Formats: sequence, C-alpha cells, structure tokens
Amino acid sequence: MADWAHGIIGHEAIIGDLDRAFASGELHHSLLFNGPRGLGKSTLAKAFANWALRRDPADPREAVHIGRLIAQRAHPDLLILEQDEERTKSGNRKEIPADDVRAIGAFYALKPAMAKRRVVILDAIDDLNRFGVNAILKSLEEPPAHGIFIVIYHGEIPLLPTIRSRCRRFRFRELAAEAMAPLLESVETASASKQDELLALAEVRPGRALQLIQGEGAQMLLSLRALIHAPHRLTWPALVDALRPPNQENVGEAMDQFAQAAKAAALRAARRQALSPASAWANVWRQLIALQADMYRLNLDPLNALSKAHRLIAPLADEKAG
Repeated sequence: MADWAHGIIGHEAIIGDLDRAFASGELHHSLLFNGPRGLGKSTLAKAFANWALRRDPADPREAVHIGRLIAQRAHPDLLILEQDEERTKSGNRKEIPADDVRAIGAFYALKPAMAKRRVVILDAIDDLNRFGVNAILKSLEEPPAHGIFIVIYHGEIPLLPTIRSRCRRFRFRELAAEAMAPLLESVETASASKQDELLALAEVRPGRALQLIQGEGAQMLLSLRALIHAPHRLTWPALVDALRPPNQENVGEAMDQFAQAAKAAALRAARRQALSPASAWANVWRQLIALQADMYRLNLDPLNALSKAHRLIAPLADEKAG
C-alpha cells in the first residue's frame, strides 16, 4: 500500500494505479471515481489530494500540515465542491449550486500558491443540476497544465458521454467482509453477531457501516427489509412508520432497497425462463433508479416520491406468493 493511502480500507488496485501514474508524471488531468455511495471515494480523493499538493512527497510533517488545511477547507490550492453540511444533516440533500461549479475556471486561472499544482474535488456530480453538469464541461475540455480534477460519481444519474470520455475512470467496488473487520473493531459494537449484522446492512461499504454505527439507521433498515421480505405486510402505513422521519435520506434508502428487490425478482424470473416477468421487473428496477435520481436532482417531495416507489414495488407480493 502506498504511504499516502495509509489508513484507507481496500481499493488497493486503484491506489496502485494512481500511485504509479502520478509518480511517472503520466496522471490524467481528470479522474472519475465511480461507485455507490459509502465506498470511500471521497476519503481516497482527499488522501490523494494531500499527496499531490505536497512539495516533498516524502515529508511526513508536510503531510500532517496539509491534512489539517484540507480538513479545515483552508488549503489555497484545493477546491472542494460539495453539498452544504447543515443541509445534509437535515436529511434533505440539495444541489450543489451551478455558480459554485463555474468558480472552477477562476480557481484554475490562478497559479498555485503553496503547491506545484491545483486540485479540484467535485463531490459529487450526482448532486448537480443540468446547468452545473454543463458548467464542468469547460473545465474538462480546457484543463490547465497545473490542474487535477477529481469527479466523484455515485451512478445515480446518467452521465454525459462527453464527461465520461474526458476522464480516466476508476471503478470502486464493494469490499470483502474481511477488509471491513478493522473498521468495525475500531469502534464499539455490541458483539460479533452485531458486527455481522452491520456488515450485511451496509452491503460491505465502509462509509455506510460508519453511518449505521454512529446513527439510528440500522433499526430502520432492519424494519424496511423485514417488510420487503414479507411484502404482503408492505402497506403504506407500515412503510411510512418504518422510515420515520420520511425525509430524502430515508426515502432514498427505501428506494435503494426496493431497487435491489426488483432486480432480485427479475433474476428469479430469468432463471425460470419467464422472460416477460423478468423484463417487467427489470423495467421496475430502472424506474426506481430514475425516480430516486429525480427526487435528489429536482428536490421532489419525499412522500410523493415514496408513494410512486411503493406503487412500483407493490406487485412484489404477488411475485413472492407465486
């Protein structure tokens, strides 16, 4: 494992590729970190930025100093575009303003102040509206020689081919359960069985596991999954009760679970060679993914979006019964 990535859980192949490309001077100017939320894309992006902004990559004191500046959002050569933290805590995710994205041009126009280069981290492109997405194209098309642009992409919206083609793509995948063990051991959990439960709920995503450990999400997920596994009980009142409060974050989690259930139903039908039900469930899966993306992107009312998702998944009761 590269020294700059010390403490990162998993993703050894990605770290190795970044390490070799940067050390050889062949790093692409725009990097696309692609994978579901909670895999550590943002954490790795900031660790890599720390390394890229050092004048002496081998100096541990400089690494600590830059790490503090990054944590305080105070490094003059690093621009991080992300959602407002207070809005995110409320459970209602908002867009990153397009004007913030347009500031990338002015940021890149300045020469580096402390480092040899300037770094932009967009966390994440899924949180932009179409004006924001269009605004980053210019930065990708006309990158400065001293610039590195890291685009984080959760896969929740369709990505323009022009963006995809201008970036080197790194695919982040779920970790093996063994790789998660050090994370769970570093925090207080009730027992080994509790750790196994958290791993299952988090779907082997370290960021998601930490959210479940530190918050109340585990019980909500357990209640939600119990309803999905017994879909005859998946009534509207039971669903709303399981998601208290039914804000964007919790409704988005429900849509994730519904989409997985629809995908599983499609696979079960395909294995039975029941092509028409398989196609229908695959279509439900696509509609749920699109509905979730629209809820975040267009700031739809979470209860209305949940109602549409509930209607889409309702035939699951008949599928399970059959």
